[in-house]
Amino acid sequence: AGGALCVAVCEAALGLWSPVRATKFYPAIMNAATFIVFALTLCRPPSMIERFALLVEPTIDSRGVQYTRWATIAWLGFFL
Repeated sequence: AGGALCVAVCEAALGLWSPVRATKFYPAIMNAATFIVFALTLCRPPSMIERFALLVEPTIDSRGVQYTRWATIAWLGFFL
């Protein structure tokens, strides 16, 4: 919810300033918000990818937890 609020506020501010720029910056703002959400889950486990994995497999061993943590870090690189 916090990420969505951040995106909405940034887009509203840009939209008031320049609607064309708001449209151009939307992908960058979405990437930044998603980066922040994924990064915060590394500080407060479970990581984002682990949360997705837990939806499919309710129990994950320690090796799986480590793998999902590294997968979350890889996604951070993608969003960056």
